[in-house]
Amino acid sequence: MKKILIIIGITLMLTSCSYGNPDRIRFDGKDYTVQSEYDNTTIYSMDHGAISAGESFQFIIKKNKNGFVFTYNNKDYILEKNKNNYSIIYPNMETIIFKGSEVIDGDLSKVSEYPSINEFQRFINNKHGGGEFHGDQFLFGIILLILGIVSVVNPEATWFLNRGWMYKNTEPSELYLTIVKVSGVIGCFVGVVLWFSSCST
Repeated sequence: MKKILIIIGITLMLTSCSYGNPDRIRFDGKDYTVQSEYDNTTIYSMDHGAISAGESFQFIIKKNKNGFVFTYNNKDYILEKNKNNYSIIYPNMETIIFKGSEVIDGDLSKVSEYPSINEFQRFINNKHGGGEFHGDQFLFGIILLILGIVSVVNPEATWFLNRGWMYKNTEPSELYLTIVKVSGVIGCFVGVVLWFSSCST
């Protein structure tokens, strides 16, 4: 049991809060793989499939201080974050502002010839550009996870820290130890959820 918990913990540490561009990305119905990276620029090349006249095999994402510049089919799309909202400036200079999946400002009919706004929303939701890190939530998740693991592996220690130190020559009941173990499992689950959600956009 202890070995399984250690393996789970190591896996979580290696996979949580992963930032930066992925090796593969899907945009406008096409699959791309990283071809090269330099500075804050990642160049993707299309995996397979046919392209139409005027289309490019490459998809380029450049990160800047305000957001990202996408170069798709030789046209630039500027994605910026403004407080809690995001804005996209399309090649025709039309700006669409959205929050989550809701469009707050802009006329989508004027950008219908370009990739759907859903492509950019998916990019944000999948954290392809890196999410925001919430340190307090991450720390609380770690604490809950550690307490949960201790409660599952050694419920007697949890009982002693909670109540046992107040009494002399006493032992916890089996029911109490079972409750501590179940609480530990719940604590681990909540801790993992907080851990991963601390890396949200």
